[in-house]
Amino acid sequence: MSGETPGWWIGFWDYLEEDERQALLLLGRKRTFDADSVLLHEDEPSSHVLILLQGWVKIACNDSEGREVILAIRGPGDILGEMEVMLADPRRSAMVKTLMNRLQALVVPATAFTRFLDDHPNAWRALYLVLAYRLREANRNAREFGRIGVRQALARLLLDLATRHGERSTDGLITVRLLSQDEISACIWASRDAVAHELVQLRNRNVLRTGRRSFTIIDMREIRRIAQAGDF
Repeated sequence: MSGETPGWWIGFWDYLEEDERQALLLLGRKRTFDADSVLLHEDEPSSHVLILLQGWVKIACNDSEGREVILAIRGPGDILGEMEVMLADPRRSAMVKTLMNRLQALVVPATAFTRFLDDHPNAWRALYLVLAYRLREANRNAREFGRIGVRQALARLLLDLATRHGERSTDGLITVRLLSQDEISACIWASRDAVAHELVQLRNRNVLRTGRRSFTIIDMREIRRIAQAGDF
C-alpha cells in the first residue's frame, strides 16, 4: 500500500519532457466532456488515445448480474486507450466514464500517437512505466480478491484514494471528493449495505467524516492499521 502524501501518482503526461508535451498538443485536439459522459464505450472500435488534462474518470464494466464493477480510477496526466493502440486491437474491454465535474482531455489519433512514440524514445519509457505500475496494481488486486473482508478492502481503497487523489487542508486532514457510496462499493466488489455498515463504524470511531461524494480521513494511522490488519 502506498504512503500518505497526496498526489504521488504520476501519469503518462507527467513523465514527458516539455518539448514532448508540446509535440503531442500539436498532434491532438483538446475536448471537454460533461459530467457523466461516456468517453470510450465497451466493445466499440476506437482509433485514438486520450490524455486526461483535468477531471477524473472511472473504468468500469458490468458483472454477470448486470452490476457495475469499477476496475480503476484515472485522473490528470493519465492516458487511456493506449492498449488498443499498442495491440492494434480497436475494441476495448471496459467503459470509460467521467466522474463528477466536466473533464478536459487531449484526443490524439492512433497513427499520430504511434508515430510520436517512435520519434520520442523517452515517451516509450514513460508509457512503459505507466503500464508497469498498472500491471503491479492489477496483480495486487487479483492477489487480494476474495482473501480480505469488506472492512479491510474499504480501508485500503480509502487510503489509496487519499494518497492519489486527496486534498490536504490546513489542519492536515485529507479529503477526497470523487466517488459516491455506490461507486465505492463497486470499487471493492461489495454490497452497498456492507459498505454503508463499515462507513458508519468508521464515523462512530471518529476515523472518518463523510459527505456527498466525499470523505475526510481524520485518523490516518487507524486507516492504515485497518488496511493492514483488517480489524478495529
